[in-house]
Amino acid sequence: MTEQSELERSAARLAVDAVATMNRARETACVSQRDLAHRLGVGESRVSQILNGDGNVRMATLARVLRALGYGVQLQVAPISDDLPVIPRRQGRRRRSQVGAASTWDGQVTLRDVPDTVPPTWSNAPLKVSRAR
Repeated sequence: MTEQSELERSAARLAVDAVATMNRARETACVSQRDLAHRLGVGESRVSQILNGDGNVRMATLARVLRALGYGVQLQVAPISDDLPVIPRRQGRRRRSQVGAASTWDGQVTLRDVPDTVPPTWSNAPLKVSRAR
């Protein structure tokens, strides 16, 4: 398989996982599409489009939908080969919400660790969804 086809497969797998995760979260939270649309401030048809997956879910949409369902998103990036190191956690000033957080690196990058102006990079790693605090 060529490198380009592996890239495409990885992207498609992530898009399918994102849509499946949103659907599982909605079912687990026992929220109807109508109620979710109300929470998001969009029409029910838009929620249906998102949850039926057009194959290109924006990260912001994923985060908004899951947050409206009571969940947060953690993006876990893992090397696909043994010769690559784990990506270090972003260094810099901590936000107030991060004060008191564990100071050890656990190999995970969460959306709250990434500035709103810099989109995180996706990999073929699975999405981990956690209950919002």
